[in-house]
Amino acid sequence: MDFEELGRNKVASKFLLDLFNFGVSKVQPKNILKDFLEVSNDKVTIKGTSKKTTYTKINKIIIICVGKASVDMAETAKKIFSKSSLQLEQKVLVVNKENYKKVSGFKCFVSGHPIPNSNGLIASKFIENKIGKLTKDDLVLIFVSGGGSAMLPYPVKSISLKDKIETNEILLESGANIRQINSVRKHLSKIKGGNFIKMCSPAKVHGLILSDVVGDDLGSIASGMTVCDNSSFFDVLKILKNYKILESIPQKVKKYLFQGCE
Repeated sequence: MDFEELGRNKVASKFLLDLFNFGVSKVQPKNILKDFLEVSNDKVTIKGTSKKTTYTKINKIIIICVGKASVDMAETAKKIFSKSSLQLEQKVLVVNKENYKKVSGFKCFVSGHPIPNSNGLIASKFIENKIGKLTKDDLVLIFVSGGGSAMLPYPVKSISLKDKIETNEILLESGANIRQINSVRKHLSKIKGGNFIKMCSPAKVHGLILSDVVGDDLGSIASGMTVCDNSSFFDVLKILKNYKILESIPQKVKKYLFQGCE
């Protein structure tokens, strides 16, 4: 490689790095959240791309931030609410170790990613306890970013966390894509695939979701905690069979999935 070619490579590398950093800066919550979340003295307004939703006469407000961008989301949301007289009943932050930073006023959990751990289960149960006693006049704002699926593991009753972790490891090594992996995760979870909404009932829930999935499929981002699951137990078994891992997953998981097809 001559000096001229080396120079061209350095210029190209710098250009690509600058382009990447520009793209990341444009989607950081501190730069964009204010465009979607507006808070005044007595109301909360969420502005979407085609419509806006305004919540008034709110009793309690709970903020939950989960995923890799949780710290930035929590800090930005806190700043937005600081300009209002609305009181936040509870603030929860769940993030992985690599992105962790304590945010004042938030109950902070360091969870596992990409493999779930017991800290994530503790966080899930803490959240369940906080949102399970709400009324129709309460509002839950959940800020979701990539990695949230692994960070909030809450297996269904007949499956242990160990079973779910083992299943997750097998899925990650199988070659299945993120949508397929999350389809399996949803069916083993008490909180994913829209089950978070059920936990919050009868309170109002609004999700603000930062996509890390090509095509922005809301059901795939953090396994769609606020999005109805369109897949079935039959679909899950088909995925496991296609990747030849059905016989490798824990017996309790396999039994639960077959029972779901009955």
